[in-house]
Amino acid sequence: MNDAAVGVRRLCVLVRGAPGDQEDLVGLLGRAALQIRMERLYWQPDPAGPVLGAFPPGVDEPDVLAALVQAVRRLVDEDDRWRLTMVVNEGLTYLDAAGISGPTVDFMQNLLTPVTDAAPLTIVTPRHLYDELARATGVIAAPARTTSLYVSGQPVAVRIETP
Repeated sequence: MNDAAVGVRRLCVLVRGAPGDQEDLVGLLGRAALQIRMERLYWQPDPAGPVLGAFPPGVDEPDVLAALVQAVRRLVDEDDRWRLTMVVNEGLTYLDAAGISGPTVDFMQNLLTPVTDAAPLTIVTPRHLYDELARATGVIAAPARTTSLYVSGQPVAVRIETP
């Protein structure tokens, strides 16, 4: 066996927020994780950018995704200055001394859109994950606006602005 990082499939979130600094955003996300009893959710802040969260392998993806979105939304509603963009994806990740990386994270970074004032919480997810998980959770049953994101003419992701 070698010392290379082991690839594991995980549900991940990548979050950018305004206003506030990284510490404020990590605090908000940490409170949301505690509310859903997900103490093992791994948070990896980037000093120059968004916060990456990785769920432990094998979680019940529809349940934890719905719970996290609801908890984050409650916290954002308590402080209406917050505007968050949350990218959700699942797939192959690697965890090593530098943190979490892999094709799943790379794809999420490409989907991360700027925070806007349009909605308190905007969720961006690959099309297949939206079809599989997001609709099943019921958490985004009545979004304010759903927009498909295209690459080379193909719909690859969905942007959901929650009311």
